[in-house]
Amino acid sequence: MSVEIMTVLMGSGFVLWMAKTVYTEIKEWAKRRREKKPFSPVFTKVSEVYETLNEMMLEMGADRVVLLRSHNGGGKPQLGHALFSSVEYEAWGKGLRSIRRSWSKQRVDEVYIKMLRKLDESGYLDVYLETMPDGMLKELYFSNHVLASKVAKIHETKNDYFYISVNFSKTSDIDNAIMKTNFRKYVTILTNLFDD
Repeated sequence: MSVEIMTVLMGSGFVLWMAKTVYTEIKEWAKRRREKKPFSPVFTKVSEVYETLNEMMLEMGADRVVLLRSHNGGGKPQLGHALFSSVEYEAWGKGLRSIRRSWSKQRVDEVYIKMLRKLDESGYLDVYLETMPDGMLKELYFSNHVLASKVAKIHETKNDYFYISVNFSKTSDIDNAIMKTNFRKYVTILTNLFDD
């Protein structure tokens, strides 16, 4: 009896239709599987940011590289308005610890806001502990043994201002041509990551 049923089904086209349907489904599943990316684009961007920060720290001989975000809901830093700063990403060297949790939603003082305004005007700053006016940034640098930093604007949105600070515990010549070239290269990479 089963041989007769198989003969009828084989002759009916049902089996051909079923085989075609299964084949088409398997083919489409395989295509979706091939085209599927293993990670979301956001994860890939975050990974690229961390990779860039680590490369920057090693190539420039820095002790710490911090990508920060200033935020207050009002865009660019303005004197007389509350402004907060948070570490978004960081890379740190041997013997140091992360400052990300301790520098989150920090209300900054007027000296800090002035530094950010100056950064916004020029795009780049070299900051030295010895010439820094008294304020919370000087206290932070002193307590973390930061003698000099290279700072650059990375990206700006309506409510946020992103900037990078490359910290050095030695005041070796951070303003030489090689250091400037390396810094500019990595700032460009980070800016492009944020602009995409």
